Amino acid sequence: MENFIINSSLQGNLILDPFMGSGTTAVACINTNRKYIGFELSEEYCQIAEERIKATLSEKKNDWLDELLG
Repeated sequence: MENFIINSSLQGNLILDPFMGSGTTAVACINTNRKYIGFELSEEYCQIAEERIKATLSEKKNDWLDELLG
């Protein structure tokens, strides 16, 4: 998914995922510096996506701090 996003958009672009599922597109957007909007009807999948997004953001924050602190 990351390759698809990289090849079809620019950093900072907004990506729409109308069938978000477990959040794969959102995670790929975070990893490739894109913004995202996603829709999902299933509460279960929304919870899974939220957990994945939070974990990815936390990981990126930790990577950023590691780079900053050397």
